[in-house]
Amino acid sequence: MGKRTFRRYATLLMATCAILSCVKDKQSSPVSAGESIPPFAAVTMKGQNVSDKDLLGKPSVVVFFSTTCPDCHRQLPEIESVWLAADGNVNVLAIARDEDRETVSTFWSKKGFTMPCAAPGDRRIYDLFDRGSRSGVPLTFVADPEGTVLLVSDDTKVLSSQEILSITFDSKNR
Repeated sequence: MGKRTFRRYATLLMATCAILSCVKDKQSSPVSAGESIPPFAAVTMKGQNVSDKDLLGKPSVVVFFSTTCPDCHRQLPEIESVWLAADGNVNVLAIARDEDRETVSTFWSKKGFTMPCAAPGDRRIYDLFDRGSRSGVPLTFVADPEGTVLLVSDDTKVLSSQEILSITFDSKNR
């Protein structure tokens, strides 16, 4: 191939790449405010079965996390504070995005967390909530007693326990 032909191919390739980089796939979004918590079933680290139906009747907080995520290391203590402060009046469930039980159990013990946690070992449940948006973790959902999502927070903002408690107790009084 001559220099001239090579330059044409190179120019054509660069033009194609430039055009394709401007074409964005329409990404879906995670479950959003106003939608219901999606149907799911998990087993907590303590062996309890939990599903979306178990979250009904009280405000709920569901957070997806990874043990290696720095933002999760800031969000999870806030969720633990909600769990302790709510004294059984708010459902809380932390779900490992794709880590095994042993890894999560070690992390949970090290951090001293007592809130319910599930480690399904894959992204099956996370995908139901994230719906391909690739939001990252932590991904936190706050829902009312009927299971309607009131607030979604992704890895761009760590929610304080006061913010979460304000929303959950406000929803309880509706």
